[in-house]
Amino acid sequence: RVSEIESRLTAREADLTVLGNLTQVYTSFAQSANEHRACPVCQQSLADVAAFTETVRQTVESVPAQEATARAEAASLRETRARLQRLAPVAARHATLVTKTIPEAETAEAGDGGGA
Repeated sequence: RVSEIESRLTAREADLTVLGNLTQVYTSFAQSANEHRACPVCQQSLADVAAFTETVRQTVESVPAQEATARAEAASLRETRARLQRLAPVAARHATLVTKTIPEAETAEAGDGGGA
């Protein structure tokens, strides 16, 4: 369970890194498209630069909400991880009781004739 949380947290933190750079990248794409009337990635001519820059603008405007969602999810995952880590000693003790201590006590009791 902790490893699953760690994996999800790592993915969220990676998303935050990408989102942190997205505004700058897309803004530079729009500026380049306006200057060169071509896609800044593939250099293909753009027939409608305004449509391209509008799409970029909408993408840039969506970034803060995406970042807020990713930050909230990361914070929740960190809290879940912390709770699970605090419970790890209890879970380990439970596992020891179930797999070792109780079976050994039952075996000893059975060997004593049922404890009577």
